[in-house]
Amino acid sequence: MIEYRVATMEDTERLADLTSRAFEFCPLFYNGLRGSFNNQEDYYEYIKKLFKVLVTSYVRNSCGVVGIINDKIVSMALIIEPESKDIGIFEYLKSGGKSLLPSFISRPLLSLLISIDDGLKSCETKRNEYTWHLEMLAVDVEMQGEGLGSHMIENCVFPMVIKNGAKNMTLVTNEDKNTTFYKKFGFKEFNRSILKQKYGETDNWSLIKKFE
Repeated sequence: MIEYRVATMEDTERLADLTSRAFEFCPLFYNGLRGSFNNQEDYYEYIKKLFKVLVTSYVRNSCGVVGIINDKIVSMALIIEPESKDIGIFEYLKSGGKSLLPSFISRPLLSLLISIDDGLKSCETKRNEYTWHLEMLAVDVEMQGEGLGSHMIENCVFPMVIKNGAKNMTLVTNEDKNTTFYKKFGFKEFNRSILKQKYGETDNWSLIKKFE
């Protein structure tokens, strides 16, 4: 039996591990960073630090929910409220980003962050008081394929935002298989672009779900 609750700061270490493993080979991060590392292990350790900063920033701002089975976090989602204040560089620094500052020179981190912002531009055009944004959805890699992502969308994400007055929800993905997954829940593609990154080009799909 899976249970859902709001993520807390005590969850951030586990969430950093879960998300970094789930997104290790995501084209957005792989094409943006992998080529600057000598091996996969060093690349993974770096993105784990990066995801720790990202999830900590969002959880600090009450944007995270987690799914738990037998006291273990097995799924998570970061959900952005309508017209919420953007998380800026100060928040990232407060959430541990200082350790990544040297990477702006030695690693193409700044270029990656610019790519992330570019990928979100289409969703920004849909932003209003009734449109929520699904920033991230991740499932423990050892439990993928068991329906946990689907269950979280249908039994946690959708009910939560609808209860709070949502009429729409947007999201961005960089993998074709994910567009197929999200379309099962009524999301429709409204923009597709190519992000030119440091180590390759990355497909970028923007989708929107309209709640009846």
